[in-house]
Amino acid sequence: MFEIAVEGLQRGGVPRGKSPSKFPSIRRDLAFVVEQTVGVEQLTTQARNVAGNLLADLHIFDIYSGKGVAAQHKSVALALTLQDIEKTLTDAEVEAVVQRVVQTLKVNFNATLRE
Repeated sequence: MFEIAVEGLQRGGVPRGKSPSKFPSIRRDLAFVVEQTVGVEQLTTQARNVAGNLLADLHIFDIYSGKGVAAQHKSVALALTLQDIEKTLTDAEVEAVVQRVVQTLKVNFNATLRE
C-alpha cells in the first residue's frame, strides 16, 4: 500500500536544464585537518558559501584519521571544481577562490591544510 500526494505533483514545475559551458573547468583538491567534532557538512557548506558562483561542483573524496594526523583530529579532502560560463578562468581567479575557502575554514573551524 502507498499513498501519493497529488497536490505536490501538480504544483511542481518542469526542471530546466542549462547548456554546458564551452570553457574548461579547473579542479583543486584540498585536504584539511580539523577536530573530530567538526561536521563534514559544516565544512562543505562554508566552502560553498565562500567559493561563490564560480563553484561548479564540490565533493568530499576522502576522510581519514590515523597515522600522520594528530589525535582527536581528522583529514577531510575536498575537491573543488571551478568554472565560469563566460570565459576561461585565470590562475589568479582560481587562486583567489581557493584562498578564500582556506581562510574561511581556518577562521571558522581552525582548519589547516594537510601536508
